[in-house]
Amino acid sequence: MAHGSIKKTSTGKYKVNFEFGYDENGNRIRKNKTYSTEKEAEIALSRHNTRMEDGIAVRPVQIKLCEWLDYWMENIICPRTEDTTQYGYRNIINTHLKLELGNKKLQSIKPMDIQKYYTHLAVKKGLSPNSILKHHHLLMTAFKAAVRQEYITRNPIDAVEPPKKKKPSIKYYSASQVRQLFNKVQGNRLETFVTLCTLLGLRREEACGLKWVDIDFENRTVVIRRARTTAGSQTIEKEPKTDNSVRTLYISDALYMILNKEKSRQDKNQKLLGEMYHDNGYVCAWPDGRPYRPNYLSELFTKFIKDNGLPKITLHGLRHTFASLSHAAGISAFDIGKAMGHSTPDTTQRIYTHLFDETHTATMEAVEKSIQIP
Repeated sequence: MAHGSIKKTSTGKYKVNFEFGYDENGNRIRKNKTYSTEKEAEIALSRHNTRMEDGIAVRPVQIKLCEWLDYWMENIICPRTEDTTQYGYRNIINTHLKLELGNKKLQSIKPMDIQKYYTHLAVKKGLSPNSILKHHHLLMTAFKAAVRQEYITRNPIDAVEPPKKKKPSIKYYSASQVRQLFNKVQGNRLETFVTLCTLLGLRREEACGLKWVDIDFENRTVVIRRARTTAGSQTIEKEPKTDNSVRTLYISDALYMILNKEKSRQDKNQKLLGEMYHDNGYVCAWPDGRPYRPNYLSELFTKFIKDNGLPKITLHGLRHTFASLSHAAGISAFDIGKAMGHSTPDTTQRIYTHLFDETHTATMEAVEKSIQIP
């Protein structure tokens, strides 16, 4: 059965009328395309007929990319992802994609359009390769969904060259710099938070989500079981990053003293403030019990480092510091990864490849020494 026809035009070319059946109102669905030769037109119509018979032909629709992205977010992404992921996607869509590609028809977007979009982000917007890769991942996922739901026949992102991922530099403190940091932060509102991040290797959101019910002073353990993070202006509480992020860690003497002091301080404030105290149970909190906003702690830490003349480092750099000092103490990459809550040992090795590779010299020298080569 033929699902279209071929007609020679006055210019000597060949116009193919592709038919896709009827819409819900009983109207024929057609799409026309012109080819240079009769042979090209016949091949195109033959392929269309085969796709129609196999039930895989994609009907022409006028939906724009911006409309598809709205549908994709509301019906596919939002029901199955966390608020932080949704916020990141919406930021990319509303700030960049809708402005540059949003008005293009979903079925007409070509790899060249996307490639030019990446160039625009790099040259005009000054985005880093890693930031552009987030756009690439979003588009790849959105177009895959469009293929599955038969809005397009193939994913245009498959023919696009994404930028190469740039490995971020890892900054961390030495043992002497940590001692200097601890001396400076003593008695500061950041003391408990900084100590947790450094001595336990916690992520910022893990330290922010820590509650007193997670701490067992008698057995000297702390359970990492939740995270507090931000999605735009909203602060949310969620489960840790991966299943392995839920973990039990040992409380050392120094950390025990800091936590004990903080608990006593909060108990005292609760008695003084009475009903005005916000008993939320968070370890890192204001004097009235309200938990700190995660972004505020990052800003406060940056200012603290600058004001005290300490080497520039981010809060996440304290987590890297934990890995560095553990490695220097002879702890294996596997055990470091377990303590830090990495999803797999490969994650630890990938993040800290340069750091761990520094042991190769010592390893080779140890082998030579054991053989006792003259």
